[in-house]
Amino acid sequence: MSDADLYFEDEFSRDDSEDVGLDWTTSGNLQIIAGTLRQTGSGGGSVAMAAMAAEDAAPGIGADIAIGAVVACADDTSTRSISLVMRSPDSGGTDGYWVELEWDTNVATLKIIKRIDSVSTVAETATVTDELNMVSSTYDDVFQRLSARVTDTEDGVVVEAYLNDEESPRLTATDTQYPLLRRGDYFGLRFYDNNTTEGYVYCDRVVVSAIPTEDEEFRYVQPGNWNLSKLATTARSLALRDSNDLSDLSTWETRVNMAQQEFFDYIGRPEWAESLLTVIFKSGDTELELPPWVDHFDDTITMGDDIVKIVNEGQFREDMVQTSSSGRPFLFRAGGRGRSAGLIVRPYPTPSSDLSAVMRVHFRPRWMNDSNDVPSIPQGECHQLVWGAVHQYNLMDNNRTKLLSSTQKWQSYLSTARTANRRRKRMGQRHYLRSGFAEYGTIDGYDGRTRYGNRFSGVRRRF
Repeated sequence: MSDADLYFEDEFSRDDSEDVGLDWTTSGNLQIIAGTLRQTGSGGGSVAMAAMAAEDAAPGIGADIAIGAVVACADDTSTRSISLVMRSPDSGGTDGYWVELEWDTNVATLKIIKRIDSVSTVAETATVTDELNMVSSTYDDVFQRLSARVTDTEDGVVVEAYLNDEESPRLTATDTQYPLLRRGDYFGLRFYDNNTTEGYVYCDRVVVSAIPTEDEEFRYVQPGNWNLSKLATTARSLALRDSNDLSDLSTWETRVNMAQQEFFDYIGRPEWAESLLTVIFKSGDTELELPPWVDHFDDTITMGDDIVKIVNEGQFREDMVQTSSSGRPFLFRAGGRGRSAGLIVRPYPTPSSDLSAVMRVHFRPRWMNDSNDVPSIPQGECHQLVWGAVHQYNLMDNNRTKLLSSTQKWQSYLSTARTANRRRKRMGQRHYLRSGFAEYGTIDGYDGRTRYGNRFSGVRRRF
């Protein structure tokens, strides 16, 4: 099984068309407009779906998968929703598990749904209006990150729903009554919008990731749950040959945390640390501090249909157009850190109204303090942190044999993880679409003037 088969992403960065393309099977009226998938156009119906066979996109999808999408609603004057179809035996969504985000007159609701013979049953629901990214007291046109995970267990099928940057699921449901185990022939999106002329619900991108149980070059384990306490206790018992040793457990927890940071630094921006961050540029603000856990961000920011470059200070001074124009930024400068040690992004010109934007970022693993804290790295790779902690301990030991053994084992894990990460990125290029200039046309308000001429004017492509 290749890693290219374990990841799928579609940013809909294609020409406007009624043909969704890319192996999507559609029902109802769906179109690609301005790099988004929408239910729109004359003759549209109240329900539309886009489904894809797992065999065509990600044959590795099986017992444990995660699906995410960046979605928005332009107007919620009537009930509108978008659902992640996580696992369905057919393209019509007759059966399966869904996670739905519904907008209805300034009230937003998150749901976990199970469908049997086209009959939907809501397993869990919650009002999430206050948890959405707000702009001027409304969430109209604000991108939300909706994601979900479905896992087969001995007790049944567990479905988790996440919203925006939450680290823990907002909703969790376990299906123990006739669970749909491994019935994942199709995944996709379901739109509900009763407007037949324009449509107000749209999806900016969708991502599907399968979590393998075994890989030829990089082995995964599936423990019940690797948390800080279990990692520290296991490392202490391996190093000292006694799990009941009374040495300070907090010291071993520190070593586990150090191992996780070293693991991240050695791999270099691993794919599991990549995320989409929705930020709000407030009206009149001259700068925005990103969360301190953001280690790196892409060189572009997506604002609606526009993709705007982020440049360093020198390039910013060179490209900045001296004009009194204001409103929508057409250039950003990155530099410095804020009070919370977060990276600073400065827009030009200053926004005249609150603006929602999406950035692709890499997050640094958070420091674990509570014994039940779970590492930021995937569960299938957490066992390696045990030997990282043992290696940290042996650095203080005079036994050169033990130090050499643990060093070799830890370095082997690190090298294997880095090789696997590079291979995933290399082999997954046909699905792993990087943000950049595509079919978006010229950016409003910026003529691209530099000392070298209008090198940024017109439609640009970057691969």
